[in-house]
Parts: sequence; C-alpha cells; structure tokens
Amino acid sequence: MPYDLIIKNGTVIDGSGLPRYRADVAVRHGHVAALGRIREAARAVIDADGHVVTPGFIDGHTHMDAQVFWDPLGTCSCWHGVTTVVMGNCGFTLAPCGKAERHLVVRNLERAEDIAAEAMDAGIDWTWTTFPEFLDRVDALPKGINYAGYIGHSALRTYAMGERAFEKKASEDDLRAMERELRDAIRAGAIGFTTSRSPSHETPDRRPVASRLASWDEVRRLVGVMGEMNAGVFELAGGPSRGVCSAAVKSPISGARISPCWKRPPPAAGGCSRRCTAARSRSCSRSRRTCPSIACRCGASSERCRSISRSSACAIPSCAAV
Repeated sequence: MPYDLIIKNGTVIDGSGLPRYRADVAVRHGHVAALGRIREAARAVIDADGHVVTPGFIDGHTHMDAQVFWDPLGTCSCWHGVTTVVMGNCGFTLAPCGKAERHLVVRNLERAEDIAAEAMDAGIDWTWTTFPEFLDRVDALPKGINYAGYIGHSALRTYAMGERAFEKKASEDDLRAMERELRDAIRAGAIGFTTSRSPSHETPDRRPVASRLASWDEVRRLVGVMGEMNAGVFELAGGPSRGVCSAAVKSPISGARISPCWKRPPPAAGGCSRRCTAARSRSCSRSRRTCPSIACRCGASSERCRSISRSSACAIPSCAAV
C-alpha cells in the first residue's frame, strides 16, 4: 500500500491564506504525501465529509512545563486541534534548578499560574539541574503533542541568586552565571528567553516574582546573549504601562538586533536544534535575529493592535512549523 493514511472528502484549510477547498489528504511515514483526489489504497482511511481538515494549531503561550510530566496527551490542548505548544512563557520555567532548590521555581509558578505546589511535588520526578538536562528529561517523556520551550528569567535568577532573587538586584557574578546558563540553554534547544514585569505576577506571599526585581540593564545583558548568538525569541510579559513595552523594544541592547515584528517579515529559513520537537520540517526556521514576541495589551490603536497580534502569532511558527 502506498500510503499509511488517507483522509477523504474533507474541506482543507491549509494555513496558506488560500480559500478552503475540498480534497483528500494522504499521509506516509508521518508526513503529508499527497493532496487532491486520491484513488490509491491506504492502511487506514478516514471519511472527513462535512469536516474541516487543517494543519495542527500552534499554541504559542502555554504553561505546560509541569503538566507535561503527568499528562502525556497534553489535554485539553489536543482536544482543540493543537499539535504544538510553547512552554516557558512569562519567565517561568522549571529549569535551571536543582531538586533541593525546586521550591524557588515552584514559588514563581504557584500563584502567578495557579499551579498547586502539591501537584508539582506529586507529579514531577525532579532529575535535572540545568536547562539542557531538563530538555533531555522532557524529550524522554511520552508525548501526544509537540513541545518547544523558552528559558525563563525568574528561574535563571533563582538559579544564580537563590533567595536573593526575590529581594535584590543581580551582582556582576550573578549576571555572568545567568549569561552562561542562558547561552547553554539556547545551544541545547531553548527557542528563546522570557521575562515578566507584570504586576499580577506574584508569589503566594504576594511578593513580586523574581524577574520583576531585575533592572532593565539586567534584561539587556541577557537579551544581548541571544544577539551575540544570532538566535532566539525574546518575550516580555506585561508591564504597568504601554511605555514599558515600547521602551523595551526600542532600547539599544548590545549585540542584539531587536526589531518589532510588525515592521519586518519573518526571518529566513535556518536549521533547528533536534531538541525543538516542534520544529522538524523543512519549513521550520530558527530566528536569524533576536525578535520579540509581543502580546497586545498596551492600549495601542486597533489597527496597530491587529498588527502586533499578528506578529506574536508569526514569531513562534517561524521556529515551530509543522
């Protein structure tokens, strides 16, 4: 039999922007092998008459960093056609962090993302310290959907500073430790770096999460690592005013070519790390410049909001195409 699966009689919306059309879809070895009226046989046939057939959706903002350890199906994302999720948003990740210090990253996640510490303690077998080791652990888990991940600023701070991350600015030694770990994470397959300035992101005792204690100079230093490497997406979550978002994007950051996505096209195609399980097709591209993923919450005009929203959606698919 030439095909493993044929989905027949469906209405195809292929994501290219073209109008929907009626067609069969043939799959071989996990890849789309043919489109159109297909008459060959297959091991399995699905009649999709009356249904829409689309590529899997990419959810560019999730907090499934903990859930991936106890939910191999990735519910409820998989129920709605999502086949790829991006975790590590808002500066919250489970790495870098050793098992003995896991309470520090749990503190960042517990109230801000409403994930119970008891659930994380019961559901996670903590076998890593560094971000590359975390990626190895996720890679070995059974998974029903694809995962890509940022490295989070709050976790970087607590890894380098311990309890001081919730109280003080980083020293030069702290910054160098964070830069080293960020560099290793990007090399290992992290798709970028995230941070939060959002007033709503607090610990259970209502203190700011660790990233909110960072100076803008600290943020510039860390984003500059990605600029030097010519790789990675920068995400800034929230802020007390629209001016903060604008200042972060427009500030000169040494070595990093940060350009608002709504003014430039997506980067050219390039090679992805094998660790980015969401990015294993020829259409995938790693960013050739540091490029922010921006949520539209700044009170800009409606047309500009639509542009910013489009940029947020396209920044991730350029690295996680399926």
